[in-house]
This record gives sequence, structure tokens and C-alpha cells, in this order.
Amino acid sequence: MFFDRFIPAVCRAGQSGPALPRRVMFCAAGLLVLLCLSWPGAATAFPIKEWDKLDVGESRSLSTEVAQPGKPWQEPLSGMHLVWVPGGCFRMGSAPNAEGRDADEEPLHTVCLSGFWLGEREVTQQQWQRVLQNNPSQLHHEVIGQPDEGFPVENISRLDIESLLTKLNGRHRGQVVFDLPSEAQWEYACRSGGEKTTFAGYAQVDQLGWYRSNSSGTSQTTGSRRANRLGLFDMSGNLWEWVRDTYDKEAYRRHGNNDPVYTGDAPFAVIRGGGWQDEVGALRCANRGFERLTNKRADLGVRLLATVDVKAKDAQKAKEGRSKMPF
Repeated sequence: MFFDRFIPAVCRAGQSGPALPRRVMFCAAGLLVLLCLSWPGAATAFPIKEWDKLDVGESRSLSTEVAQPGKPWQEPLSGMHLVWVPGGCFRMGSAPNAEGRDADEEPLHTVCLSGFWLGEREVTQQQWQRVLQNNPSQLHHEVIGQPDEGFPVENISRLDIESLLTKLNGRHRGQVVFDLPSEAQWEYACRSGGEKTTFAGYAQVDQLGWYRSNSSGTSQTTGSRRANRLGLFDMSGNLWEWVRDTYDKEAYRRHGNNDPVYTGDAPFAVIRGGGWQDEVGALRCANRGFERLTNKRADLGVRLLATVDVKAKDAQKAKEGRSKMPF
């Protein structure tokens, strides 16, 4: 038997030769214990796989059924992960002396927001296809040997997104409402809850986002750069993202201070974040772009927002109140 030969050999080596170092003796003893535990008929062992990758990106508890304010949530149909962004107030826009600022980023003003969920990443091609059974993207990375699933969906107009919202809202009616983030919500989230940051995080911009200098002339897998302090990826770079507001150069002088959304009659909507073919200045959190509602581009995608369906919950409370009346 193996042990009958192995153990005496080790003992004889220890008696006849020089004394084994203590570390070697401990290693030999440990090896014998593992062999004993794995030998047929031995007690059941629970092996520790130290080479397994730690799943740190998904360590927080995600609910796939009920969205609870204050907690992250996974939408079950698409598989999208949504991060909870606590409400608060911040200074929106750019100061007059800010580097790279544009005239439509003024005046610097205070905005207060309620809490909301925001997509951890830009909507991917796989997620779009799960919901709408099609993939409108212009960039297909399978031709260069990489599956498309993790790449962001692009080549979608502002109007195309309505189909996605309609499908998701029909599924979650009474719980949450899906929409595009407003400009204020998007900038607040990009700044990790209103912090005074130029880009979506404190690392070097090459570590935070994909843009002209590092993108190799195409979009990249979502979440492959560093997240900001809220755990949101690609808020700076990769794709521009549609938001809810109508574009107006003077919007900041006209919208309110509490949960503002500017909706004018212009045929242009605001886009945010910069994309893979832009210079670094376009990736600033305060930067505002715009595009015609019907246009589609290979560097323009979407990130979804969700809020509690307050109207449905209020209607339910009213119904329950009526049922308790004594007549």
C-alpha cells in the first residue's frame, strides 16, 4: 500500500540524513494529511480552491424580483444591474474658469434630486436583444473574434429607445418606472453623487474611459475601465448616452432646482459622456452634447434609469383606503 511505503521512507530519511528543516517537515506533514483526506474511504474533505477568482464585482446582494429603494437591483428580463443613487444636492454645470468649459454649461447652479436607480453600465447588445429580439448595432465585434454580448448597443435613435422603455415598463408596472436619466441625474451620478470631479472618477482618464487615444477606433466591452465611487462604469467615454432633456443652450437658466427636466420644442435631445472617437475634453461630467431625435450613430447608446412607480402605489393606497370604509 502507498502509505506503507511512503511514511517509513520519510522517517528513514529523517533518521539517516541531516535533520530536515522545520518548514520541510511541516510541508510533508501537510501533504500526508491531504492525502489521507482524499484517500478512498477517508472522511469527507472540503477543498479550498485558492486559484478561483474572487467574484468581487457581484459581492453585493442583488434582488431580481422586487426593487427596494436604497439597494441595488437586477432587472430579470434583460439582466441589467441597476445601482441605487442616493438623493442629494450639488452644483451643476461649470465655473467660469473651468478648463474646457463651453458656454452652455453655465450658470453654475444648485440642483436637488430624489434617489433613483441607474444602470451600472451602458445597455449591452445582449440586453437589448433579450428585451426586443433584435440587435440594431453597427459595430459587430465577432468579426474580430470577440462575442458581441458585452459590448454596448449603439446605432439607436432617441425614438428607438421608446420601444425598450415600453416593454420594460409593461413588465414592471406597479413597481418601478424605467426612463432615461435627466441631465441633472446623469451629471450627479457621473460626479459620484455630486462630487467636484472633472471626469467620472479620480483615476487617470485612460483608466476611466475609452476615447480616441486608447479605443483603437471602436467601442469596447462595458465595464472594462474603472468604475466611479458609485460603482458606475463608462460614464466617461465608450459611448455618448441619450438623456431625457431637450437641448437648449440656455436650459440652465430656465429649468427648476428640484428634480429638473427641460422639455422644449427643439428637435434635438441632449447626449452625455463622450465617446470612443472623441478627444478627452468630451468625457468631462459637465460636458453637454446634442443630437437630432431621429439620428443614429455608432458612438451613441443608452443607460437606463428607474424610479419607484409612485402613481401606481398611490392608487393602490387609495383603493385600500376606500375598501376599509364602513359603507
